[in-house]
Amino acid sequence: FFLMIRRPPRSTLFPYTTLFRSTKFNVIIADDDMPNMDGISLIREIKKIDSYKFTPIIFLSKKRPSMRQKEEGMIAGAAGWLMKPFAPEHLVAVIRKVSP
Repeated sequence: FFLMIRRPPRSTLFPYTTLFRSTKFNVIIADDDMPNMDGISLIREIKKIDSYKFTPIIFLSKKRPSMRQKEEGMIAGAAGWLMKPFAPEHLVAVIRKVSP
């Protein structure tokens, strides 16, 4: 299973806590273009959940991340990057690359 979160409400994962505790996702795609939380903050919040500490999270962005963003993302726990727009086969390749 994989999960793509595009609009987490406010600045918390609270509404998703039950989902994360009841379902184990193999890969998560975190979109940087969200109204209430950026992708790196989302990655940090997900990685606080014990069962997701080692789950690969792909950072999705509409622009090429700077070296600083890449460093922040790696520190937060991003396993890979994907830029919009992308071909479906590129998404599959990135998921395969970051999956255990």
